Amino acid sequence: MLPLILATGIIIYQNYQAARREAADRVLQATRGTMAAVDRELENVISALQVLALSPALRNRDIAAFRAEAERFVSKFAAGHSITVMDRSGQQLFNSGAAEEVTLPRRTDAESVRAVFDSGKPYVSNVFMGAFSKRPIFTIDVPVFADGQVVYDLSFNPPVETYLGIIDAQRLPRDWVISVIDRESKHVVRRPALATTGISRITPLLAAELAKFNEGIAETVSLEGTPLLSAFTRSSESGWNVAMGIPSDTIVAPALRSLLVTASVGLLFLLVGLFFALRLGTNLARAEADRELLIHELNHRVKNTLSTVQSIVIRTLRGSDTNRGVSAAIEARLMALSRAHNVLSDRFWQDAGLMETVTSVLEVHRLAEPGRVTVAGPDIRLKPQPALAMAMIVNELATNATKYGALSVPAGRVLLRWELSGAGPEGMCRMTWQESGGPPVVSPLRKGFGSNLIERTVNDQLRGTMKMEFAVAGLTCIMEIPLKENAQAASPASG
Repeated sequence: MLPLILATGIIIYQNYQAARREAADRVLQATRGTMAAVDRELENVISALQVLALSPALRNRDIAAFRAEAERFVSKFAAGHSITVMDRSGQQLFNSGAAEEVTLPRRTDAESVRAVFDSGKPYVSNVFMGAFSKRPIFTIDVPVFADGQVVYDLSFNPPVETYLGIIDAQRLPRDWVISVIDRESKHVVRRPALATTGISRITPLLAAELAKFNEGIAETVSLEGTPLLSAFTRSSESGWNVAMGIPSDTIVAPALRSLLVTASVGLLFLLVGLFFALRLGTNLARAEADRELLIHELNHRVKNTLSTVQSIVIRTLRGSDTNRGVSAAIEARLMALSRAHNVLSDRFWQDAGLMETVTSVLEVHRLAEPGRVTVAGPDIRLKPQPALAMAMIVNELATNATKYGALSVPAGRVLLRWELSGAGPEGMCRMTWQESGGPPVVSPLRKGFGSNLIERTVNDQLRGTMKMEFAVAGLTCIMEIPLKENAQAASPASG
């Protein structure tokens, strides 16, 4: 369940990123459309003012005769908007909103006047506080030419409601923040409107983005403190900007809801799965404990059985004419079986290491005479029955060496080594029992019980082959044992 929850979380995150890109594209397209509509409106007013600037009264510098034309122009707009005429210094020579006898002030936005006289082109001002209206306004200024020279600045302050209407005409969601911004990062109009009646500015974060790029997408925060995914674009004509911001919650909230639902459902399934896993684990642990208890009980009973058999054999032979050698041989064979049984019991009768099996049988000889018995070879995991058979073989070889061979004299030595040949389970194990330093070896006239036991065990139980070499220097027994029938696994580690 955890990988499933993680994968679902990644998918939700990818869907969120895709939704964010889609929302950013949608906001940017709406921003471009609104900017184009604002530019068209500005161009319409500029065209109308340029026609008015061709007035003969203005060209003849007859300001008084121009009033009637100016009033006709202003009458097309709501009250509170006026036509002004200024000279190069910014001094108002005419204002349609003021009486003729009123002394007119100098234009507060001198930059617009200077731009018109210097460039001879129309100019859209930044937002400033009007001298008569005492409220934030902007003007559209066009030059008035006479004799090829700019003689006046003809200015008009359009109603900002027109640009609010442009925003409303886009029919955008009510929770979007939409602003028309001048070149100095001041609001021309804004939806939703701010409570202030003075000039307001955009946030520093958005202003920094506008200063770096003409168009883009940015994470911003509104003046009300709402995180926004904002798009903005700049007009190449006026230098104004339009910025739109969509609340980030409208994008994040669905992703968070999906993630919360996924996490909740995933946690529920995880708890259900954990409950059943605990039940299954408890049952398995109980079954394993019962299995171990059963194996320990079985091992205990087998040990008791071997002890009983050993006791019966000893008591039987003690009261008969059988010599002590026979009794000792039988007891040694039973002990070899017992030690191999102990090795298998430790592994719950799954397998037994060849090294461990061999050393358990030879332990009594190695402890009694250290250094005289050497064992070497890679470890092999034997199946239970081959492990018991190998214990009997090694016991017979060690018993024979103790009685007649190398271990019967102080200088004698025994080397038991094995090596693997072939690849994987199809390989063979070549085991060599080699005695040296013992009494001279004479080939027996007939095979004894021990030799017959070894040969039958190798041939019948291990499915291998055996060769005895009765060299004068010492007995050598070579056994070839197939791994396929006898071994579970093999590793290169040496004993």
